[in-house]
Amino acid sequence: MAAYSDLRNLFNDSVLRNRTQVAIAVSAHDLAETATPTDDDLAWVAKALGDTVGEANKALKFVLAENKDASVGAITGASDATLQTNVDAVVPALVTAYKAERAAAGGV
Repeated sequence: MAAYSDLRNLFNDSVLRNRTQVAIAVSAHDLAETATPTDDDLAWVAKALGDTVGEANKALKFVLAENKDASVGAITGASDATLQTNVDAVVPALVTAYKAERAAAGGV
């Protein structure tokens, strides 16, 4: 199990951050290509593609929280497919959070 301080240090791991940015782009692409993406889904896709770094930072924090019981080595050594699965799993939360941000700002 990684200590919280170790997990916090992974926020700044450039390799993990770069991999998560790619995973966000793939998730956004895949969501846009689904048979029936909602307006909220498409709004998040636009946000994710316009701010891949910001959305990846959010996703990485979720992924690290989800994997808090794993070792640092297991987290950093995870395959791209495993990281993608983890990022895909947090996309619904990111879509919901972005919808709430837009509503709070008076958007639709």
